[in-house]
Amino acid sequence: VQPPRWPLADTWRTVSTGSGTGPRSGVLATLNLDQVRRAIATAPPVYTPVDDPTSRDLPEKDAFRVRVVVHADGDTTTPWKTAIEQRQYFSNGDPALVGGFPKYLDADGASSPAFADIDGDGVNELVIADGNGLVHAFKKDGNEAEGFPVHTNRLKLSAAQTGGHTVYGPVLLGSPTVADLDGDGWPEISVADTEGYLYVWEHDGRPRPGFPVQVNRTYSESSICQSSDPVTPGCTHPVRDHVNTVDHAFTSNPSAGNLDPGHPGLELVAGANDGHVYAWHADGTPVAGWPVLLRDPAKVASVDPVTHFITFKPGANPKYGRQELVTPTLADIDGDGVPEVIANVDEEYKEAPNASAARTPTYAALANLLGGNTRIYALHHEGTAYAASKETVPNLGDNAYLKGWPAKVAMLETELLPDVGSGSDGPPVVADIDGDGKPEIVTASIASPPYVLTPDGKSKYGNGPDGMYLTAATEQAEFKNPTATDGPSVGAVGGVAVGHIGGSPQQSIAMGAAGLKRVLDIVLPEQQLGAEDHVDAWNAQTGTFDPGFPAQMNDLQFFTTPAIADVTGDGRASVLQSSAMYDLRAYGLGGVAPLGWPKFTGGWSVQTPAVGDFDGDGKVEVALATREGNLFVWHTRGDACQTMEWPKYQHDLHNSGDFATDATPPGVLGNVSFDGSTLSFTTSGSDGPCGQATAFRVVVDGHQVSVDDVPAPSGTQQSLELGDLGHGRHSVTVQTVDDAGNASIPVSVRS
Repeated sequence: VQPPRWPLADTWRTVSTGSGTGPRSGVLATLNLDQVRRAIATAPPVYTPVDDPTSRDLPEKDAFRVRVVVHADGDTTTPWKTAIEQRQYFSNGDPALVGGFPKYLDADGASSPAFADIDGDGVNELVIADGNGLVHAFKKDGNEAEGFPVHTNRLKLSAAQTGGHTVYGPVLLGSPTVADLDGDGWPEISVADTEGYLYVWEHDGRPRPGFPVQVNRTYSESSICQSSDPVTPGCTHPVRDHVNTVDHAFTSNPSAGNLDPGHPGLELVAGANDGHVYAWHADGTPVAGWPVLLRDPAKVASVDPVTHFITFKPGANPKYGRQELVTPTLADIDGDGVPEVIANVDEEYKEAPNASAARTPTYAALANLLGGNTRIYALHHEGTAYAASKETVPNLGDNAYLKGWPAKVAMLETELLPDVGSGSDGPPVVADIDGDGKPEIVTASIASPPYVLTPDGKSKYGNGPDGMYLTAATEQAEFKNPTATDGPSVGAVGGVAVGHIGGSPQQSIAMGAAGLKRVLDIVLPEQQLGAEDHVDAWNAQTGTFDPGFPAQMNDLQFFTTPAIADVTGDGRASVLQSSAMYDLRAYGLGGVAPLGWPKFTGGWSVQTPAVGDFDGDGKVEVALATREGNLFVWHTRGDACQTMEWPKYQHDLHNSGDFATDATPPGVLGNVSFDGSTLSFTTSGSDGPCGQATAFRVVVDGHQVSVDDVPAPSGTQQSLELGDLGHGRHSVTVQTVDDAGNASIPVSVRS
């Protein structure tokens, strides 16, 4: 139960033995878990908080290991005649776990969860995709909603390659998009897979006509030069090289918004690993002016008109990358009433890092030695069809870029890690951080402090004397937590979230981070004792650390972005963050963990937790899955009708990444009946059962009728008089609408 320090040998307790020469299936042994727990509790700890190589919190303290040892020919001494299968498990109990969970997905759990009522029963389902290409909609008892799970396309692999199993296109980062694409009140569910397809299903699991859609494969594939079977030896790929690192995958899920007001419904926007951002209408047709290629025109000499292969200018110093790994953000940053698209990309250049030494001297010095810059883009909603400016490089389509963009974001080191450590691993987010009515854009690279940018791409904090952008703080001298000793603390390999932490009237920025020694662990041999992983929170207006931060984490936080929500019921939101080591943590202002936290998972997570009422009890649950495929849901004391700060990946069900977006529809009306001309029902709220909707939408016999009444507060018995409808039977459909234009799931009755 406690492996000794190397080079000492393990001590194992034999539970069962047996013999035989044929295959065995079934139970080999039964463990008494009470005895295991007692053994764990009485074993002396191998490490102390000072010298534990992972974390001062001793994350392995509840671990035990089980092995099956098989000897050939009864020979227990010859090494090559012995085979060992070993697994590690944990003994940990949490009374806050929802019954039936954790639920094993039997797949990589990289996709983040979302809570939404998709079937109209008035209670949220838990919607999540997995690495097997399945999209689930779990109900509170652990069963799936009718019509689910659904799946992506089957991969074109032979039975020999799959072992006879059916394999679908994997779904990776971000939560499925849950959005009423066509305005009928019923939500659609959308994901994108690593084979370059984007899917949409109706609320009941039926595929939506017009989908799936796919990337333009000429941007990443070649029929004459394959990197997978059949491989063409010695072939130079015509569209791919070290600085055009393209493939056909979507590695994150789409966002939804009204990108084209002239077309019915919402649009779906997704970034692909071919370096483009795509956009499709609700019927699956492409939006004019999209896709848009992302590359800094100041660096580009030419763009192939067919493949979009980039040739760089002399001295451009490009590094590995080009993929758009994360979900694009949709927010109106120019005030025209239509959202722009803001996107981070894996684009790197060896050049002077755009981070002023006036605020971050240690970081700036290291970045000047090892690093450079990535880029962030803001795109007109018209894409390349934007007519008020012209492209500066033929075929680049940079007329789609807003003036002042792309902006430079520093990186501590270029080419840190392939795929997971280049450019940026998290989406940008948008919020009005100072209350002046103008949005700001918050972002970071794979190793940088957060940047707060204005709509024209400048730093909200200004520039230092060196001309470089001022950023949020990193230096240990600015830490507000005396237990954090590894400085500077740098945002690392994940993304940012914004919200009001601890009841503060001012907004904060939260992000997974790492101390300097921990960053050096990535680039240097051996392990640096005293290295720390952090979750950081900064005052968004000033860029200074919030009280109690940096706070301690167990490990790096690849691709994770925090959630921000009240899980205690005191009205004070905490930062919720997972990592590569075993738990989900929560910290409020002061760096204090709520009672009952952290939550143990025993696995690695790359997800943003989701917060929502899963069982209709008026309190929120928190959901998170691990890469090992275990889906956890915990009860909390947080009020379901709290002001939701940042409750899930990319803030809302549309994955907009915009703090101002309200994508939660009103709750479905209950107890609806129709007698004569009287329509009666029990009201719900503007955000599910919470708040108060603003208007009714009533359709009688297929025709919308005007209703002057306004919805009563949630839970009120209310009636509408529809007047003389004439003789015969009539059908009535009723919905409520909130002030953001979201409509509730419709309820239809007949007289």
